[in-house]
Order: sequence, then structure tokens, then C-alpha cells
Amino acid sequence: MFEVHGAMPKTWKQIFSEWFPSSGYKHAGTPELEVYLDENPSSPDLYSEIWIPVK
Repeated sequence: MFEVHGAMPKTWKQIFSEWFPSSGYKHAGTPELEVYLDENPSSPDLYSEIWIPVK
């Protein structure tokens, strides 16, 4: 699970281009989940979470 403060697209890019190659984990091939805990998804202070299945 990745906590995101602000823009979501930048975080997705970092997960796949930086975190996965350096982590030793592989994507499990099942759907990811984005969780928004703020009422306004366009807020610059948006808090959300990205859940990615790994193996």
C-alpha cells in the first residue's frame, strides 16, 4: 500500500519505474485499488492510497 499526498499520476509512475525494479517484488497480475479518503478528488491536498498486489 502506498500513501499519496497530492497528484496520483506521478505516484503510479514512480511505483512502476522506481519501486518495483528496486524492491524485488513482482506485480501479482490482479487488479490494483485506489482509495480516496477526501471528498474532493481534485484537491491539491488530496490524501489517497494505492494498493497493488505483489508476489
